[in-house]
Amino acid sequence: MVGLFLLLAMEASGQTTTAEAERFGTDGLAHVVVSGRSFYIDTQGNRAFDAYENPDQPWLIPADEGDSAKAYIVVRDGLKGLRSVQGKWVLPPEFEQVEFYTDDCWKLTKAGKQTFVTPKGELLPYFEEARYLDGRYFDVKTDGKWGIYDSRTQRMAVPAVYDGFDYCGGCGRKSDYVYAQQNGKWGVIDFNNNVRVPFAYEHGHWGGMRSDAWISSFSKNGKSLFVNIPTGKEFAADDDEWMEILSGGELVVEINGKYGLIDTLCREVLPPVYARIATPNPNDYRGYYGPYAIVEKDRKKGVYESGQGIIIQPEWDEVRVYDDYFVLARDGQYGLYDRTGNALLPPGYTDITHINDYFYSSGSEGIAIFKTKQKALYGLFFAETGVEIPPGFHEIDLKSLSYGQEATRIAGEFQGEEAVFDFNGNELLPLGYEEWEPLDTASARYLMVTKQGKRGVYDTQSKNVVIPLDFDHIRPFPGAGERVLAVTSDNDDNRYGVYALDGSEMLPPVFSAYNEVAGIAGLFSGDPEGSNAVLIDGRNGAKTTLPARYTCALENTVLVLISDDSTRARLYHPVEKRIVNDLEFAFPYSYATDNRLAYLQRFASNGLAWVQTGGLYGLIDTTGRWVRKPFYDKALDFDGKKRTVGAKAYPASDWRSSAGYVAYQFIGSDGQPLINQVYTGPNEFLMDMDYFVGNYLVIRDFDAETGGLYMGLADTVGKVILPPVYDVVEAFNGNRYFLLQKGQKFGIAGSDGRIILPVEFDNLLLNRYDKEAGITFPLLGYRSAEWKYYTENGDVLQVKGVGDKAWSVNTGFW
Repeated sequence: MVGLFLLLAMEASGQTTTAEAERFGTDGLAHVVVSGRSFYIDTQGNRAFDAYENPDQPWLIPADEGDSAKAYIVVRDGLKGLRSVQGKWVLPPEFEQVEFYTDDCWKLTKAGKQTFVTPKGELLPYFEEARYLDGRYFDVKTDGKWGIYDSRTQRMAVPAVYDGFDYCGGCGRKSDYVYAQQNGKWGVIDFNNNVRVPFAYEHGHWGGMRSDAWISSFSKNGKSLFVNIPTGKEFAADDDEWMEILSGGELVVEINGKYGLIDTLCREVLPPVYARIATPNPNDYRGYYGPYAIVEKDRKKGVYESGQGIIIQPEWDEVRVYDDYFVLARDGQYGLYDRTGNALLPPGYTDITHINDYFYSSGSEGIAIFKTKQKALYGLFFAETGVEIPPGFHEIDLKSLSYGQEATRIAGEFQGEEAVFDFNGNELLPLGYEEWEPLDTASARYLMVTKQGKRGVYDTQSKNVVIPLDFDHIRPFPGAGERVLAVTSDNDDNRYGVYALDGSEMLPPVFSAYNEVAGIAGLFSGDPEGSNAVLIDGRNGAKTTLPARYTCALENTVLVLISDDSTRARLYHPVEKRIVNDLEFAFPYSYATDNRLAYLQRFASNGLAWVQTGGLYGLIDTTGRWVRKPFYDKALDFDGKKRTVGAKAYPASDWRSSAGYVAYQFIGSDGQPLINQVYTGPNEFLMDMDYFVGNYLVIRDFDAETGGLYMGLADTVGKVILPPVYDVVEAFNGNRYFLLQKGQKFGIAGSDGRIILPVEFDNLLLNRYDKEAGITFPLLGYRSAEWKYYTENGDVLQVKGVGDKAWSVNTGFW
């Protein structure tokens, strides 16, 4: 069950009762125990079911719908049903058994009879037994015999006259026949009850079952057979003989110790003159694809293609099949051939394998690229373009441009250096660099390369180093242009500069301070010669010298602070090249204590910033003008909905608060009051949670007699949702419910302020830590020394079978 949290750790002690209650979950169910009987009730107080069959293994209906489609098998009075997580009956609890076969087909047993049902509730008739064939056809038993029911036509397709059926349900394609047993013998019939293979065989259900023209699971007199369905012909093999059916349907047959091929109509395809005919890599999990077989004759191997015959004569010592390419070897020399027998690489290599080292398990992934080998060195051959890279690498690997992406590059390593190629065989980066990575994955033209610990930039189109390998760090410069930030480091002492990707130096790497400006520019200051700061526009490369040595960027604006002495600063617009107002600010990190200086922390995303000057806070915009002149003693940063709070502070007084208080006002994204009302708040440091609850504004008032401070809620136009008469108001379930507290009493209100449960409860059973779904109705509440379930209308829920008995509630976690 869901973990529960009680507002107060109370015990309902002293209650003589036989009823025990738990909290309702989000599925609309609550577990109760009445007179020793355990069951689940719904939100109407009715007994829904007694227990989950297996609560840890829900089913998805259908499987691709995610958690919202989960359902559980539940039991009521010994019968089973299927109930969704939303609390709806998918199947009523009236079945002896519920079994899942597929996402859209379930087997049910009722009153000793069996049927199948879909998620839409469509039922087959009930039979003595029912089994699944392919979703349309079901083998069913009636009067002790088996037949086949067609769910599409809703009739018996095959009469119930058989002893049993078997079907290759896991085959690659659905067959149009079934294995049938009659009078103890097995044969094959179609879904119109036509006999395809007579009833003359023994049969065992095993992994060799097929759904094509061949039966490989029959035997006669204990001897295994291959039976051809179209002709009825039998092919037997001794225990030490080996038979196989190729992907094109051809059967490998043996005559006098030699092997040939016959097709699905038992016509000879290859004469029995071969020492072996086998599918490529049958036991190596090599991701084999294609209608090919390897043939062997006189200890030499070749390739057979279905419908084409021998396409590579058996003249080779070794044959490997990679999609439609063949690696052939003779006398230890390997070559690569296409399916026409054309030599793409004549024999001359000590080995040739596919580029994908995991080819054996995952296939070629559509990549026709091969690794060649000469002694201990590897090369590359790109079959689709014909490009060959001679062996010269110790390792060759597929590479992706960023984590989690498909590989689009190939890296060859030699003595700690890597060369890079694309999938067409073009060399993007020659040997000579220890590391490489794309400068920007949006464009793979430029690579950041490293040699002896220093970094530069290589242009894969011009095939030149465009930025020398002199730097410790290189990263893209803000803005849409082709520029980079270059950084040198000496004992964590960084120096910054800017280079264009054509190799030109835009700003020498001598500046000790760098800030990004509004995602479009970079701000540089602190060069050794004491020169003024510089701004580089990343969109067009424009360079602007600022009228001060020290600068600092500000979040969410192009405005910057400039300073001549790193203590006193002015607000400056670097594009318009002007001081934006007459305020003098403390430069960040200067630790200035001059009360004549203004303090600016950051601009919010709405373009406004709190500025403290003369001990008071006001709001400015990005033009530098006052939106609200300095007035407030305290100010809260704008929240995610671009709202803020300004407050006036008042000293402590005996009649109000020994710690003092604040009078506060809500301000919107335009800097103007959301509502004109001024409220009283505590004198603690301002925090979002003290002034905003969900989408609502926290309003406060004080009791003139007691000095008590109470809270309520208003919307953004000032409409009071809850009057300020509560000690605590907390939002739950997306502001659908509010938990109310006054003293040690609790209640619940709705989103419109309607009181659902009055603030009269000593305890409410809810999950106070789960703000998204912590309150579920009916809700267990404790007042007048008694626990009861209360509905969302505020009524007491009458639970069937409990009567007037009081509930006993465990006040811990379970």
